[in-house]
Amino acid sequence: RKKIRANPPQVLFTTPDMLHSGILAFHEAWADFFTRLRYVVIDELHTYSGVFGTHILHLFRRLNRVCAHYGSEPTYITSSATMGNPKQLAGNLLNRTFHEITANGAPAAARHFVFLNPAESPNTLAANLLRLSVLKEYRTIVFTRARVITELVYRWATQSRPDLRAKISSYRAGYLPEERRQIEQALNTGELLGVVSTSALELGIDIGGLDVCVLVGYPGSIINTWQRAGRVGRAGAESLIILIASKDALDQYFMKHPVQFFGRGVEDAVVDPANKYILKNHLTCAAREFPLTIHEPEYQHLDWKSVVDELVQEGALLQSAEGDAWFAARKQPHRLVSMRTIGESYNIIESGKKNLIGTVSGGQVYGECYDGAIYLHRGRQYQISGRNPEKGQIYAQEVDVPFFTRAKSDKDTEIIEELRSRPMDGFMAKIGRLKVSSQVVAYEKIRTGDQVIISKHPLESPVEHFETVGFWIELDAHFKKDLSRRKYHYMGSIHAIEHAMKSLFPLLALSNRTDVGGICYPLHPQLRKGAIFVYDYHPGGIGLAEKGFAELDRLLEMTLEMVESCDCELGCPSCIHFPTCGAGNVPLDKAGSIHLLKVLTGREKIEADKSPAGDLEEEAPMFADWEDQEELADATPETGPHVVVFDLETQRSAAEVGGWNKAYMMGMSVGIVWDSHEKKCTSYF
Repeated sequence: RKKIRANPPQVLFTTPDMLHSGILAFHEAWADFFTRLRYVVIDELHTYSGVFGTHILHLFRRLNRVCAHYGSEPTYITSSATMGNPKQLAGNLLNRTFHEITANGAPAAARHFVFLNPAESPNTLAANLLRLSVLKEYRTIVFTRARVITELVYRWATQSRPDLRAKISSYRAGYLPEERRQIEQALNTGELLGVVSTSALELGIDIGGLDVCVLVGYPGSIINTWQRAGRVGRAGAESLIILIASKDALDQYFMKHPVQFFGRGVEDAVVDPANKYILKNHLTCAAREFPLTIHEPEYQHLDWKSVVDELVQEGALLQSAEGDAWFAARKQPHRLVSMRTIGESYNIIESGKKNLIGTVSGGQVYGECYDGAIYLHRGRQYQISGRNPEKGQIYAQEVDVPFFTRAKSDKDTEIIEELRSRPMDGFMAKIGRLKVSSQVVAYEKIRTGDQVIISKHPLESPVEHFETVGFWIELDAHFKKDLSRRKYHYMGSIHAIEHAMKSLFPLLALSNRTDVGGICYPLHPQLRKGAIFVYDYHPGGIGLAEKGFAELDRLLEMTLEMVESCDCELGCPSCIHFPTCGAGNVPLDKAGSIHLLKVLTGREKIEADKSPAGDLEEEAPMFADWEDQEELADATPETGPHVVVFDLETQRSAAEVGGWNKAYMMGMSVGIVWDSHEKKCTSYF
């Protein structure tokens, strides 16, 4: 680096992270380079959205400040995959006006696209396809949507064929840099024939020409789908892309509407310049590069001065005696700012050996690294045994167990400030600043083979709070009365709509399911009425809720179409179930949600209730057994003992699996419950 700084090249290749911590932080050493800088070329522009994109936005504002100081004003040139708003995104990110070129002259060989909607687990099918493809010596990449699935698919693909471990590897964020470089090199040389990856291998890394791409679940956006598919067939040869649908709503939406998949426009990418948490981090870095002054052209359209005042109160900035300049209190604030997260990160350490296993962001700690959690890394299992927040360390020990774990959480939402409102068809929609509280209250052990829940374990973890931006639908009393009159479950209906809206949100803007949160209330304590909330699941917001609020009509229409077209009777993962529901997907009322969606979209009408607001009855909180409480309240009390009879048929006997201590291996065939009060049987398959 010293040689490069001493004799700057004509062209410098770097990353956002290096620009942040290695170049702008020491810009004096790069003075000659910045003085002569004429062009800045940015590849893969569409990836700069959400939290990462908002960091990049402020990174380039700092770059513009440094260039102006050295007397240069470089021209920006960007390239992107097909996206909905490239010109707008470039302008937002770089604070400059752009000219758009849309012609495409890139040659492309034939690509064969296969949709698979399996009855079996998509993860198991992906592992089998990977093993088959590698045995036929096709160079194959499998993309998954989660780190834990990446490790499971790799583990299953090599479990029955240990000899393939030399030909297949997993790859994801959290691996050490040297591990990732080793895997990339082995892929490029052909030493590896197969790799299972998250989005970490989606772009920007040369891994040579591949033949087969397997997508385990819809990647979350049309942009990301074609980006991942673009990893194969680069050498001019024909290629195969296989999309294996999961049971969740977005996957099944495209299985039922394949024309939409190939014909719909691509999504917009959104960023939020006003995210206070990210802005504060970069203002401290900017003040270290050069003192902030009253006149900052890169920040004039933002409410940056109030943020500066907060930083002064917190001791992060020092104000001049004249009050017109601000200096960084820390010598190197850049070291405390991660370009890909909001907040701190943790190192995962192997207990006893002190080996660094991987890293996890602060926002993922309580949801992924609670005590007892199974953490997967390159096919190995580690059980989390402790945490040291002061040192930023999590401790884990290697284990070999036949299950993985999943956290369950409680949430609450408080309205801090209403920003805007818009009257809809018979209801009011609003957007504002919210305070979201979340607490991991338990975790489940899930058997690896058939994904049956083995056991549930309570947890005591702190309540986490963060402020964000979200929109909500307000439901007056007549909505509940209408649903009750039709014998629909009110809480189950609005709960189902919340799930379905979140599932389809990626059709509006470039995002994934972890970027958007939601909660519903039969009676919100502040509003004194029912409400459905959808919010950015990142402190400060990242612009997604703004997009959803602007296109709420379209979101509700798509939600109705998806739920109504699903073949199931009571609700399933393809329509109203949500995999990370903190309430365990209870209660849900599919029929009630369809009726309510028809009312919200104006297809059906109900008469407004004229009773005063004081007549509203208080309902149970979000995570109580609402269904039991409402049904018991409405029913005529039964006399005599309340008898419940339960019968379970298993696939294997206790003797076959080696005793009752191995009951988790017996496998359930069917369970039946008879209730003497309800006079009915309920079957569980």
